[in-house]
Amino acid sequence: MDEGNKLRERKMISLKNQIVSVETRDSCKTPKLKIGTTMKRLSAILLFLLTNSAFALNAPSNLSAEGTSTRIDLTWRDNSTFEDGFQIFRSRDNINFSKVASVGQDVTRYSSTGLLANAKYYFKVRSYTDTGTVSSFTNVAAATTTSASPTPTPTPSASGGIASRYPGDRGIGYDPDVILADDFESYTNVSQLTLNWSKVAHPEHVRIATETGTHFAGAKGLEMSIPISAKELGCALIKEVKGDVYFMRMYEKWVSNYYDSGSNHNGICFSGGTTAPPGTPAPANGTGFFLFLLQNVLSGRPGEAAPGYDHVYAYWPKQCSGYGDHWYPDGSVVPCGQGLWLRYPAQYPAFRPMPNHLPERNRWYCYEFMIRANTPGKNDGELKWWVDGKLTADFPNLNMRSISTLQVDEARIVFGANNTTQAIKKWHDNIVIARKYIGPMASPTR
Repeated sequence: MDEGNKLRERKMISLKNQIVSVETRDSCKTPKLKIGTTMKRLSAILLFLLTNSAFALNAPSNLSAEGTSTRIDLTWRDNSTFEDGFQIFRSRDNINFSKVASVGQDVTRYSSTGLLANAKYYFKVRSYTDTGTVSSFTNVAAATTTSASPTPTPTPSASGGIASRYPGDRGIGYDPDVILADDFESYTNVSQLTLNWSKVAHPEHVRIATETGTHFAGAKGLEMSIPISAKELGCALIKEVKGDVYFMRMYEKWVSNYYDSGSNHNGICFSGGTTAPPGTPAPANGTGFFLFLLQNVLSGRPGEAAPGYDHVYAYWPKQCSGYGDHWYPDGSVVPCGQGLWLRYPAQYPAFRPMPNHLPERNRWYCYEFMIRANTPGKNDGELKWWVDGKLTADFPNLNMRSISTLQVDEARIVFGANNTTQAIKKWHDNIVIARKYIGPMASPTR
Protein backbone atom coordinates (compact mmCIF):
# COMPACT_ATOMS: atom_id res chain seq x y z
CA MET A 1 0.00 0.00 0.00
CA ASP A 2 1.47 3.42 -1.00
CA GLU A 3 1.78 6.33 1.48
CA GLY A 4 -1.31 8.10 0.07
CA ASN A 5 -3.52 5.09 0.67
CA LYS A 6 -2.03 4.56 4.16
CA LEU A 7 -2.79 8.18 5.09
CA ARG A 8 -6.33 7.86 3.74
CA GLU A 9 -6.86 4.69 5.77
CA ARG A 10 -5.60 6.35 9.00
CA LYS A 11 -7.95 9.31 8.41
CA MET A 12 -10.91 6.99 7.87
CA ILE A 13 -10.13 5.08 11.09
CA SER A 14 -9.90 8.35 12.98
CA LEU A 15 -13.20 9.53 11.55
CA LYS A 16 -14.86 6.25 12.39
CA ASN A 17 -13.70 6.57 16.01
CA GLN A 18 -15.04 10.11 16.20
CA ILE A 19 -18.48 9.20 14.95
CA VAL A 20 -19.34 6.27 17.18
CA SER A 21 -17.93 4.17 19.93
CA VAL A 22 -19.16 0.73 20.81
CA GLU A 23 -19.21 -0.73 24.30
CA THR A 24 -20.29 -4.17 25.40
CA ARG A 25 -23.36 -3.98 27.59
CA ASP A 26 -23.99 -7.64 28.49
CA SER A 27 -22.90 -11.17 27.79
CA CYS A 28 -24.83 -11.17 24.52
CA LYS A 29 -22.43 -8.40 23.37
CA THR A 30 -25.29 -6.19 22.21
CA PRO A 31 -23.64 -3.02 20.91
CA LYS A 32 -24.47 0.23 22.63
CA LEU A 33 -23.81 3.41 20.63
CA LYS A 34 -22.32 6.38 22.31
CA ILE A 35 -22.47 9.64 20.36
CA GLY A 36 -18.98 11.06 20.32
CA THR A 37 -19.06 13.88 17.84
CA THR A 38 -20.28 17.41 17.36
CA MET A 39 -21.97 19.20 14.49
CA LYS A 40 -18.62 20.76 13.68
CA ARG A 41 -17.03 17.34 13.43
CA LEU A 42 -19.91 16.05 11.28
CA SER A 43 -19.45 18.93 8.87
CA ALA A 44 -15.75 18.19 8.62
CA ILE A 45 -16.47 14.53 8.03
CA LEU A 46 -19.01 15.29 5.32
CA LEU A 47 -16.56 17.65 3.62
CA PHE A 48 -13.89 14.98 3.71
CA LEU A 49 -16.20 12.37 2.21
CA LEU A 50 -17.23 14.67 -0.63
CA THR A 51 -13.67 15.72 -1.49
CA ASN A 52 -11.84 12.44 -0.93
CA SER A 53 -11.23 10.76 -4.32
CA ALA A 54 -12.48 7.45 -3.02
CA PHE A 55 -15.88 8.95 -2.13
CA ALA A 56 -16.28 12.02 -4.36
CA LEU A 57 -18.98 12.09 -7.05
CA ASN A 58 -16.52 12.14 -9.92
CA ALA A 59 -17.63 13.06 -13.40
CA PRO A 60 -17.84 10.32 -16.02
CA SER A 61 -15.40 10.64 -18.92
CA ASN A 62 -14.52 9.42 -22.41
CA LEU A 63 -17.99 10.02 -23.83
CA SER A 64 -18.28 8.82 -27.43
CA ALA A 65 -21.19 8.89 -29.87
CA GLU A 66 -21.95 6.85 -32.99
CA GLY A 67 -24.91 7.44 -35.26
CA THR A 68 -27.22 5.35 -37.45
CA SER A 69 -30.24 6.51 -39.43
CA THR A 70 -32.49 7.47 -36.48
CA ARG A 71 -30.40 6.61 -33.41
CA ILE A 72 -27.15 7.66 -31.75
CA ASP A 73 -25.40 5.25 -29.39
CA LEU A 74 -23.45 6.70 -26.45
CA THR A 75 -20.80 5.10 -24.25
CA TRP A 76 -18.79 6.58 -21.36
CA ARG A 77 -16.51 5.66 -18.45
CA ASP A 78 -17.86 5.50 -14.89
CA ASN A 79 -15.37 7.18 -12.53
CA SER A 80 -17.49 7.35 -9.35
CA THR A 81 -18.11 4.77 -6.64
CA PHE A 82 -21.44 5.85 -5.19
CA GLU A 83 -23.53 7.55 -7.89
CA ASP A 84 -27.20 6.60 -8.16
CA GLY A 85 -27.18 7.05 -11.92
CA PHE A 86 -26.29 9.20 -14.90
CA GLN A 87 -28.14 12.01 -16.65
CA ILE A 88 -27.91 12.42 -20.44
CA PHE A 89 -28.21 15.86 -22.02
CA ARG A 90 -28.70 16.55 -25.73
CA SER A 91 -28.39 19.60 -28.00
CA ARG A 92 -28.72 20.46 -31.68
CA ASP A 93 -26.46 23.55 -31.53
CA ASN A 94 -23.87 22.63 -28.86
CA ILE A 95 -25.14 25.56 -26.78
CA ASN A 96 -28.61 24.80 -25.47
CA PHE A 97 -28.69 21.37 -23.79
CA SER A 98 -31.68 19.67 -22.21
CA LYS A 99 -31.89 16.49 -20.20
CA VAL A 100 -33.36 13.68 -22.26
CA ALA A 101 -32.85 10.64 -20.06
CA SER A 102 -31.44 9.13 -16.87
CA VAL A 103 -29.95 5.68 -16.46
CA GLY A 104 -29.10 3.68 -13.37
CA GLN A 105 -26.00 3.10 -11.32
CA ASP A 106 -22.98 1.60 -13.15
CA VAL A 107 -24.70 1.91 -16.56
CA THR A 108 -22.22 3.18 -19.17
CA ARG A 109 -24.22 3.26 -22.40
CA TYR A 110 -27.39 4.80 -23.78
CA SER A 111 -29.14 4.94 -27.16
CA SER A 112 -30.91 8.16 -28.10
CA THR A 113 -33.68 7.11 -30.49
CA GLY A 114 -36.35 8.71 -32.68
CA LEU A 115 -33.91 11.25 -34.11
CA LEU A 116 -34.06 13.02 -37.44
CA ALA A 117 -32.14 11.40 -40.27
CA ASN A 118 -28.99 13.12 -41.55
CA ALA A 119 -28.88 15.49 -38.52
CA LYS A 120 -26.08 16.35 -36.08
CA TYR A 121 -26.62 16.04 -32.31
CA TYR A 122 -24.41 16.90 -29.34
CA PHE A 123 -24.40 15.05 -26.00
CA LYS A 124 -22.91 15.32 -22.53
CA VAL A 125 -23.38 13.17 -19.42
CA ARG A 126 -23.03 13.65 -15.66
CA SER A 127 -23.46 11.45 -12.60
CA TYR A 128 -25.97 12.18 -9.83
CA THR A 129 -27.21 10.98 -6.45
CA ASP A 130 -30.76 10.73 -5.16
CA THR A 131 -29.97 13.47 -2.62
CA GLY A 132 -29.47 15.98 -5.43
CA THR A 133 -25.70 15.94 -5.78
CA VAL A 134 -24.42 16.09 -9.35
CA SER A 135 -20.98 15.87 -10.86
CA SER A 136 -19.48 18.02 -13.55
CA PHE A 137 -20.13 17.01 -17.17
CA THR A 138 -18.18 14.78 -19.50
CA ASN A 139 -16.68 16.04 -22.68
CA VAL A 140 -19.23 16.90 -25.38
CA ALA A 141 -19.57 14.15 -28.00
CA ALA A 142 -21.26 14.70 -31.34
CA ALA A 143 -22.55 12.38 -34.04
CA THR A 144 -24.60 12.74 -37.20
CA THR A 145 -27.42 10.38 -38.02
CA THR A 146 -27.23 8.84 -41.45
CA SER A 147 -29.86 9.05 -44.13
CA ALA A 148 -32.68 6.57 -43.92
CA SER A 149 -31.37 3.08 -44.64
CA PRO A 150 -31.46 2.55 -48.41
CA THR A 151 -33.33 -0.31 -49.91
CA PRO A 152 -30.74 -2.62 -51.45
CA THR A 153 -30.85 -2.71 -55.22
CA PRO A 154 -33.41 -5.41 -56.05
CA THR A 155 -32.66 -8.29 -58.37
CA PRO A 156 -35.14 -8.13 -61.26
CA SER A 157 -37.07 -11.19 -62.26
CA ALA A 158 -35.69 -13.49 -64.94
CA SER A 159 -37.48 -11.37 -67.52
CA GLY A 160 -36.40 -8.06 -65.97
CA GLY A 161 -32.73 -7.78 -67.04
CA ILE A 162 -31.57 -6.01 -70.17
CA ALA A 163 -30.40 -9.32 -71.70
CA SER A 164 -33.90 -10.79 -71.50
CA ARG A 165 -34.96 -8.45 -74.31
CA TYR A 166 -32.15 -9.52 -76.64
CA PRO A 167 -32.03 -13.30 -77.22
CA GLY A 168 -28.47 -14.44 -77.78
CA ASP A 169 -27.40 -10.86 -76.91
CA ARG A 170 -28.19 -9.88 -80.50
CA GLY A 171 -28.55 -6.12 -80.65
CA ILE A 172 -27.92 -5.65 -76.92
CA GLY A 173 -25.21 -3.07 -77.65
CA TYR A 174 -27.87 -0.70 -79.00
CA ASP A 175 -29.85 -0.62 -75.75
CA PRO A 176 -29.81 2.95 -74.33
CA ASP A 177 -28.55 1.70 -70.96
CA VAL A 178 -25.70 -0.35 -72.43
CA ILE A 179 -22.24 1.25 -72.59
CA LEU A 180 -20.32 -1.66 -74.09
CA ALA A 181 -21.21 -5.10 -75.43
CA ASP A 182 -18.43 -7.36 -76.70
CA ASP A 183 -18.73 -10.95 -77.90
CA PHE A 184 -15.26 -10.88 -79.58
CA GLU A 185 -16.73 -12.22 -82.82
CA SER A 186 -15.60 -9.24 -84.92
CA TYR A 187 -11.89 -9.42 -84.08
CA THR A 188 -9.12 -11.17 -85.95
CA ASN A 189 -6.32 -10.00 -83.64
CA VAL A 190 -5.86 -8.39 -80.23
CA SER A 191 -4.92 -4.98 -81.62
CA GLN A 192 -8.53 -4.49 -82.71
CA LEU A 193 -9.83 -4.64 -79.13
CA THR A 194 -9.28 -0.90 -78.72
CA LEU A 195 -12.12 -0.33 -81.20
CA ASN A 196 -14.42 -1.00 -78.21
CA TRP A 197 -12.14 -0.80 -75.20
CA SER A 198 -10.24 2.27 -74.00
CA LYS A 199 -7.04 0.35 -73.41
CA VAL A 200 -5.54 -3.14 -73.47
CA ALA A 201 -2.84 -3.56 -70.83
CA HIS A 202 -0.08 -6.04 -71.73
CA PRO A 203 -1.67 -7.51 -74.86
CA GLU A 204 1.11 -10.10 -75.02
CA HIS A 205 -0.93 -12.06 -72.43
CA VAL A 206 -4.20 -11.76 -74.39
CA ARG A 207 -5.45 -13.50 -77.50
CA ILE A 208 -8.65 -14.09 -79.46
CA ALA A 209 -9.42 -17.80 -78.94
CA THR A 210 -11.34 -19.99 -81.36
CA GLU A 211 -10.69 -23.51 -80.04
CA THR A 212 -13.54 -25.62 -78.73
CA GLY A 213 -14.28 -24.73 -75.12
CA THR A 214 -12.68 -21.28 -75.28
CA HIS A 215 -15.90 -19.38 -76.05
CA PHE A 216 -19.33 -19.44 -74.42
CA ALA A 217 -21.43 -18.46 -77.44
CA GLY A 218 -20.57 -17.89 -81.06
CA ALA A 219 -17.14 -18.92 -82.36
CA LYS A 220 -14.69 -16.68 -80.48
CA GLY A 221 -13.73 -15.78 -76.93
CA LEU A 222 -11.01 -13.86 -75.11
CA GLU A 223 -8.15 -15.81 -73.53
CA MET A 224 -5.90 -14.35 -70.84
CA SER A 225 -2.86 -16.34 -69.76
CA ILE A 226 0.16 -16.05 -67.47
CA PRO A 227 3.29 -18.23 -67.96
CA ILE A 228 5.49 -19.64 -65.22
CA SER A 229 7.20 -16.63 -63.69
CA ALA A 230 8.98 -15.53 -60.52
CA LYS A 231 7.71 -11.98 -60.94
CA GLU A 232 4.24 -10.50 -61.15
CA LEU A 233 2.62 -10.47 -64.58
CA GLY A 234 -0.83 -9.37 -65.65
CA CYS A 235 -3.12 -8.01 -68.33
CA ALA A 236 -6.41 -6.14 -68.52
CA LEU A 237 -9.16 -4.75 -70.72
CA ILE A 238 -10.07 -1.25 -69.57
CA LYS A 239 -13.18 0.77 -70.35
CA GLU A 240 -13.26 4.40 -69.21
CA VAL A 241 -16.59 5.49 -67.75
CA LYS A 242 -17.82 8.34 -65.58
CA GLY A 243 -20.74 7.86 -63.22
CA ASP A 244 -22.04 6.42 -59.97
CA VAL A 245 -23.89 3.21 -60.88
CA TYR A 246 -22.61 0.44 -63.16
CA PHE A 247 -23.20 -3.23 -63.87
CA MET A 248 -20.78 -5.53 -65.68
CA ARG A 249 -21.69 -9.02 -66.80
CA MET A 250 -19.33 -11.56 -68.30
CA TYR A 251 -19.08 -15.27 -68.90
CA GLU A 252 -15.86 -16.71 -67.53
CA LYS A 253 -14.16 -20.09 -67.30
CA TRP A 254 -10.98 -21.26 -65.57
CA VAL A 255 -8.78 -23.81 -67.32
CA SER A 256 -9.19 -27.35 -65.95
CA ASN A 257 -5.83 -27.40 -64.12
CA TYR A 258 -6.01 -23.79 -62.92
CA TYR A 259 -4.00 -23.34 -59.73
CA ASP A 260 -2.04 -20.50 -58.20
CA SER A 261 -1.21 -20.37 -54.52
CA GLY A 262 0.48 -16.98 -54.67
CA SER A 263 -0.94 -13.52 -55.10
CA ASN A 264 -3.25 -13.36 -58.09
CA HIS A 265 -6.13 -11.19 -59.21
CA ASN A 266 -8.75 -12.08 -61.80
CA GLY A 267 -12.24 -10.87 -62.53
CA ILE A 268 -14.39 -7.73 -62.82
CA CYS A 269 -13.05 -4.48 -61.36
CA PHE A 270 -14.59 -1.04 -60.77
CA SER A 271 -12.43 1.85 -59.57
CA GLY A 272 -12.58 5.58 -59.06
CA GLY A 273 -9.90 8.22 -58.55
CA THR A 274 -6.16 7.91 -58.95
CA THR A 275 -5.24 4.60 -57.38
CA ALA A 276 -2.05 4.38 -55.31
CA PRO A 277 0.68 1.73 -55.54
CA PRO A 278 -0.11 -1.68 -53.98
CA GLY A 279 0.04 -1.57 -50.20
CA THR A 280 -1.13 2.04 -50.00
CA PRO A 281 -4.58 2.23 -48.37
CA ALA A 282 -7.28 4.51 -49.72
CA PRO A 283 -7.39 7.80 -47.75
CA ALA A 284 -9.74 7.49 -44.78
CA ASN A 285 -11.43 10.82 -45.54
CA GLY A 286 -13.04 9.47 -48.71
CA THR A 287 -11.46 11.98 -51.10
CA GLY A 288 -8.79 9.77 -52.69
CA PHE A 289 -9.80 6.61 -54.52
CA PHE A 290 -11.65 3.32 -54.27
CA LEU A 291 -11.20 -0.01 -56.02
CA PHE A 292 -13.41 -3.11 -55.88
CA LEU A 293 -12.45 -6.31 -57.71
CA LEU A 294 -14.74 -9.35 -57.82
CA GLN A 295 -12.28 -12.22 -57.95
CA ASN A 296 -11.46 -15.81 -57.00
CA VAL A 297 -8.23 -16.44 -55.09
CA LEU A 298 -7.14 -19.19 -52.73
CA SER A 299 -7.02 -17.84 -49.18
CA GLY A 300 -6.88 -21.01 -47.07
CA ARG A 301 -10.50 -20.98 -45.95
CA PRO A 302 -12.06 -24.32 -44.89
CA GLY A 303 -13.35 -26.37 -47.80
CA GLU A 304 -11.72 -24.12 -50.37
CA ALA A 305 -10.33 -25.43 -53.66
CA ALA A 306 -9.02 -23.80 -56.83
CA PRO A 307 -9.88 -21.30 -58.16
CA GLY A 308 -11.09 -20.10 -54.71
CA TYR A 309 -14.27 -18.63 -53.25
CA ASP A 310 -15.88 -15.56 -54.82
CA HIS A 311 -14.98 -12.40 -52.94
CA VAL A 312 -14.34 -8.69 -53.39
CA TYR A 313 -10.82 -7.34 -53.12
CA ALA A 314 -11.38 -3.85 -51.71
CA TYR A 315 -9.46 -0.61 -51.35
CA TRP A 316 -11.76 1.88 -49.65
CA PRO A 317 -11.73 4.47 -46.83
CA LYS A 318 -12.49 1.93 -44.08
CA GLN A 319 -10.12 -0.85 -45.12
CA CYS A 320 -8.37 -2.64 -42.29
CA SER A 321 -5.20 -3.75 -44.08
CA GLY A 322 -2.65 -1.99 -46.24
CA TYR A 323 -2.89 -4.38 -49.18
CA GLY A 324 -6.67 -4.40 -49.47
CA ASP A 325 -9.43 -6.34 -47.74
CA HIS A 326 -11.09 -9.51 -49.01
CA TRP A 327 -14.88 -9.46 -48.47
CA TYR A 328 -16.79 -12.75 -48.52
CA PRO A 329 -20.57 -13.21 -48.86
CA ASP A 330 -20.83 -14.59 -45.31
CA GLY A 331 -19.63 -11.23 -43.94
CA SER A 332 -16.09 -12.26 -43.07
CA VAL A 333 -13.11 -10.19 -44.17
CA VAL A 334 -9.57 -11.47 -44.67
CA PRO A 335 -7.30 -10.61 -42.88
CA CYS A 336 -9.52 -8.74 -40.43
CA GLY A 337 -11.92 -11.46 -39.21
CA GLN A 338 -15.47 -10.16 -39.03
CA GLY A 339 -16.40 -7.40 -41.44
CA LEU A 340 -17.74 -4.06 -40.24
CA TRP A 341 -21.26 -5.21 -41.18
CA LEU A 342 -21.02 -8.01 -38.58
CA ARG A 343 -19.22 -5.98 -35.90
CA TYR A 344 -21.45 -2.92 -36.22
CA PRO A 345 -24.82 -4.16 -37.47
CA ALA A 346 -26.56 -0.92 -36.50
CA GLN A 347 -24.46 0.87 -39.12
CA TYR A 348 -25.17 -1.77 -41.78
CA PRO A 349 -28.81 -2.65 -41.12
CA ALA A 350 -29.51 -4.01 -44.61
CA PHE A 351 -26.60 -6.46 -44.71
CA ARG A 352 -27.53 -10.15 -44.77
CA PRO A 353 -24.85 -12.88 -44.70
CA MET A 354 -25.04 -15.35 -47.58
CA PRO A 355 -23.28 -18.68 -48.24
CA ASN A 356 -19.85 -18.44 -49.85
CA HIS A 357 -19.73 -19.57 -53.48
CA LEU A 358 -16.99 -21.83 -54.86
CA PRO A 359 -16.99 -22.19 -58.67
CA GLU A 360 -15.62 -25.22 -60.49
CA ARG A 361 -12.83 -25.17 -63.03
CA ASN A 362 -13.46 -25.97 -66.71
CA ARG A 363 -17.04 -24.68 -66.55
CA TRP A 364 -18.67 -21.49 -67.80
CA TYR A 365 -20.29 -19.15 -65.29
CA CYS A 366 -22.20 -15.94 -65.78
CA TYR A 367 -20.90 -13.35 -63.28
CA GLU A 368 -22.44 -9.91 -62.88
CA PHE A 369 -20.99 -7.27 -60.58
CA MET A 370 -22.71 -4.03 -59.55
CA ILE A 371 -21.39 -0.87 -57.90
CA ARG A 372 -23.40 2.07 -56.62
CA ALA A 373 -21.28 4.90 -55.23
CA ASN A 374 -22.81 6.48 -52.14
CA THR A 375 -24.29 9.95 -51.98
CA PRO A 376 -21.59 12.01 -50.17
CA GLY A 377 -22.47 12.19 -46.49
CA LYS A 378 -24.79 9.19 -46.68
CA ASN A 379 -24.31 5.44 -46.24
CA ASP A 380 -26.20 4.41 -49.36
CA GLY A 381 -23.42 2.89 -51.46
CA GLU A 382 -23.64 -0.76 -52.46
CA LEU A 383 -21.76 -3.66 -54.03
CA LYS A 384 -23.44 -6.88 -55.06
CA TRP A 385 -22.97 -9.74 -57.48
CA TRP A 386 -24.91 -12.51 -59.13
CA VAL A 387 -23.78 -15.90 -60.44
CA ASP A 388 -25.91 -17.38 -63.24
CA GLY A 389 -28.61 -14.88 -62.36
CA LYS A 390 -28.71 -15.79 -58.67
CA LEU A 391 -27.84 -13.19 -56.05
CA THR A 392 -24.65 -14.38 -54.37
CA ALA A 393 -23.58 -11.44 -52.17
CA ASP A 394 -24.80 -7.98 -51.22
CA PHE A 395 -22.93 -5.25 -49.31
CA PRO A 396 -25.29 -2.28 -48.78
CA ASN A 397 -24.96 0.77 -46.49
CA LEU A 398 -21.45 1.54 -47.75
CA ASN A 399 -19.67 4.89 -47.58
CA MET A 400 -16.85 4.79 -50.14
CA ARG A 401 -16.47 8.52 -50.89
CA SER A 402 -17.08 11.94 -49.34
CA ILE A 403 -17.04 14.08 -52.49
CA SER A 404 -19.29 13.84 -55.54
CA THR A 405 -16.41 14.34 -57.97
CA LEU A 406 -14.96 10.97 -56.96
CA GLN A 407 -16.87 8.69 -59.32
CA VAL A 408 -16.47 5.31 -60.97
CA ASP A 409 -14.10 6.07 -63.85
CA GLU A 410 -12.88 2.65 -64.95
CA ALA A 411 -14.45 -0.75 -65.53
CA ARG A 412 -11.93 -3.53 -66.16
CA ILE A 413 -11.41 -7.20 -66.78
CA VAL A 414 -8.15 -8.15 -65.05
CA PHE A 415 -5.97 -11.22 -64.90
CA GLY A 416 -2.63 -11.34 -63.10
CA ALA A 417 -0.48 -13.47 -60.84
CA ASN A 418 2.79 -13.49 -58.94
CA ASN A 419 5.26 -16.38 -58.57
CA THR A 420 3.35 -18.78 -60.79
CA THR A 421 4.62 -22.36 -60.73
CA GLN A 422 2.55 -23.39 -63.73
CA ALA A 423 0.95 -21.59 -66.66
CA ILE A 424 -2.60 -20.48 -65.94
CA LYS A 425 -5.41 -19.49 -68.30
CA LYS A 426 -8.88 -18.07 -68.13
CA TRP A 427 -11.45 -17.45 -70.86
CA HIS A 428 -14.01 -14.64 -71.11
CA ASP A 429 -16.97 -14.04 -73.39
CA ASN A 430 -20.11 -11.95 -73.92
CA ILE A 431 -19.14 -8.98 -71.76
CA VAL A 432 -21.70 -6.21 -71.22
CA ILE A 433 -21.29 -2.97 -69.25
CA ALA A 434 -24.52 -1.11 -68.48
CA ARG A 435 -26.26 1.30 -66.14
CA LYS A 436 -28.92 -1.26 -65.17
CA TYR A 437 -29.07 -4.94 -64.29
CA ILE A 438 -28.19 -7.08 -67.31
CA GLY A 439 -28.83 -10.71 -66.36
CA PRO A 440 -27.73 -13.92 -68.10
CA MET A 441 -27.96 -14.24 -71.85
CA ALA A 442 -31.37 -15.31 -73.10
CA SER A 443 -31.29 -18.34 -75.43
CA PRO A 444 -27.52 -18.47 -75.97
CA THR A 445 -26.23 -19.96 -79.23
CA ARG A 446 -23.51 -22.45 -78.33
